[in-house]
Amino acid sequence: MNPKRQIIEQAIMDLEENREVVSQIYEERSNMIQNPGSDFYQRSEELDVAMEKAREERVNIAVRLFRDYLDYQGNPVVGNPNEAFYDPNPTPIFSVGDFHRGPGMPRTMPAITGARTKHSSTGRTTLRRIDKFIKELKDKMKRRKDLQESNLFQLTEAKLKQMILDEMKSNLPIADQDQLYADIERAKEIAAEFNALYRERNEISDRAFEDGHDNFDEYYREISHRLQGLSNEFDTIAIRNNVLNNYHIFNLDGFIKTLKKKFRRKSL
Repeated sequence: MNPKRQIIEQAIMDLEENREVVSQIYEERSNMIQNPGSDFYQRSEELDVAMEKAREERVNIAVRLFRDYLDYQGNPVVGNPNEAFYDPNPTPIFSVGDFHRGPGMPRTMPAITGARTKHSSTGRTTLRRIDKFIKELKDKMKRRKDLQESNLFQLTEAKLKQMILDEMKSNLPIADQDQLYADIERAKEIAAEFNALYRERNEISDRAFEDGHDNFDEYYREISHRLQGLSNEFDTIAIRNNVLNNYHIFNLDGFIKTLKKKFRRKSL
């Protein structure tokens, strides 16, 4: 495997996990604004603290990617060992200036860690920044020659699956391995459909509130019913693998990592 490419792929996975956290914080704030209570300011402060924590996680990711990441005083940023995604010995491959805010305008600070990204009120902007940055990373993997895989490493899906299982040295029975692999793939499909429907429901809710659509209730219930069905199916997979109380459908990456660890066990 290309070690530089592996660094980027891991960063993308970690950013996607972080994005889910940011999305949850932003959704909670949006709901809170629509239904403010007497503890509005206290809850708002708590959400800002959570958003700052999420930003610290992205700082750790950025440290792993950028060799010249400096703070506003010009000091090297080393990350926070108390937060997720910290690497005490990073091997960064990019310069901050490799990414641009516009034509001929190289960045001096990673977009995903800017000061505006630590407030829950700017959650939507933060989500857009994360999405854009992930896309830029994927584009660089496609274009830069030093980030390409040799043709020798182009694997079929079946071969890749077998390599993963061999690497994990699984001692599970073949039937259990197949079930676990199927659960992982289905969990990914469920989460993707759930997140898409969840966003659609929120968008429809916003439009219905503004425009007063008559068919809002029926369509809202229809999507909610489908969301509940997906959530129940996700929980069924979690119950089958004894991890129901550990992860929610929004934390897909953590859930998948936990399931993959089960390949090492003697039984499910």
